[in-house]
Amino acid sequence: MSSRTAWMLSHIEAIFKKWGWSGHTPAPYPPMFKAPTLQTFDGKGSPNQHKYYFKSQIGNVVSNDILTRLFISTLKGVAFEWFMKLPAGSMKKWAYLEKLFLV
Repeated sequence: MSSRTAWMLSHIEAIFKKWGWSGHTPAPYPPMFKAPTLQTFDGKGSPNQHKYYFKSQIGNVVSNDILTRLFISTLKGVAFEWFMKLPAGSMKKWAYLEKLFLV
């Protein structure tokens, strides 16, 4: 397992633990889907620039669950800490997370 994959899995596991989702799996990727290599965001740059970069890299992904899963995997440092402080269950739609990220 690559260090990037291990890092992404640790983030996803932290999210599952926070919301009590143990035993569940994240939204499955569609068949033949390959997650793109995405630039991470640590909170030190422009959130707006990161959002636009992210959207330009994900191609034609339209699933709320997969967009959210991919986006969360780009957060690190204080940006990931910000995400973890969101109320449990507060992200029902990608558009809501996107809006919160820019506030």
